[in-house]
Amino acid sequence: MLADEADRKILLELDHALSVVGVLYKYAIAAPRLAKNNLMDLLNVGVLGSAVTWVPDAEFDASKPLDVSWWRGGGAAVTDVCLD
Repeated sequence: MLADEADRKILLELDHALSVVGVLYKYAIAAPRLAKNNLMDLLNVGVLGSAVTWVPDAEFDASKPLDVSWWRGGGAAVTDVCLD
């Protein structure tokens, strides 16, 4: 897990890669959904309402792992992120 508090993003590596219509996803980027929340809320409480973007393997750049400038639609959700 990689987090950037200033950018309010966290990189999640999925335990099991997802394959949707031939697109493979191993990573997702989550950001707090509400302005009043921050990443420390997730680390302290263990759950946080988030906007999540799935990152296709073809778009993942290890040198810029939190970059979603390529995103123009696709795998995304508003959901709770829970840490065990």
